[in-house]
Amino acid sequence: GRYLEVDHHEVVYRKAGMINAAADLRAACEGGHGVAPIRPNGDAHPSTVPAQPEAPAAADARPVDDAAVTHAAQPHADASTPDATVAAVLGDEGGYRLVAADLRDIPGLDAAVAAAGFDPRLPTLFLSECCLVYMEPEEASAVMRWAAAATAPGPGSAFVLYDPIGPDDPFGRQMALNLEARGCPLRGIRGAPNLTVQRERLQACGWAQSGAADMNGVYDALLRSTPGEVRRAERLEMLDEVEEWRLIQAHYCLAWGVNQGPEPGQEHGPGQALGLGHKQDGGESRAGGEVGGSGGGVEKGGLFSAISQWLTRQ
Repeated sequence: GRYLEVDHHEVVYRKAGMINAAADLRAACEGGHGVAPIRPNGDAHPSTVPAQPEAPAAADARPVDDAAVTHAAQPHADASTPDATVAAVLGDEGGYRLVAADLRDIPGLDAAVAAAGFDPRLPTLFLSECCLVYMEPEEASAVMRWAAAATAPGPGSAFVLYDPIGPDDPFGRQMALNLEARGCPLRGIRGAPNLTVQRERLQACGWAQSGAADMNGVYDALLRSTPGEVRRAERLEMLDEVEEWRLIQAHYCLAWGVNQGPEPGQEHGPGQALGLGHKQDGGESRAGGEVGGSGGGVEKGGLFSAISQWLTRQ
């Protein structure tokens, strides 16, 4: 299986620097060397793996060979596609890839993930965590349409997003104002302001089956199906403002779309996952999808697994 993490070029640099500066993150990468620019044949370039410091560097450290990464992002002449470019791709010696792309540029996104080894024939899970809501509604819809079309040749795919909703009540209006004051306007929230529109948008973008639930609904379902795991998570931090917490949860949702291929039930082996990120003007990256790997990109066990199992039953 493989996991592709898509974000803006400067954010990809920063993530790579943080991975390579921390011993535990380097060790978590296949091969134990962190990440490095990927050659056109898909191999990591060993000469660009940086020296491995004993102590983590500052968060903005970039111990990656900038020259190699910059070269990978330069336009390459191609007689058939004169405007084609090869995006910066970094990765480990296994299936983890950091992909530099702008989600607002669909042709560029398509080229970037192809360069990173995206295979439309594999079962694919798209993860978008607080990402699409920071884009204009038509830009967010374009990403969902692309994901559905890009995986049409495969045996099946799913798109799962986690975004704020409910901009029209007092809490929602204040939430939007607070984020805008921080330079992170919710440009897309009125494009899908409630659960009904979230479901309809996914279907309109090419996802045959869709669903949505606010986080209160997700929590209550998990409490019924996996009470032990929920109680374990609750013990991690005491919470006495339950009413306020429920109000916040009502303004965030999970929405999902699923396309089942022509051969349901056939075993296709490990799949792939794509995490989506979008950097706001003046704000930090809203990166999505920090879970991925083999077997379709979903870790076994824990709350994420419980959520995934619940989604399949909806």
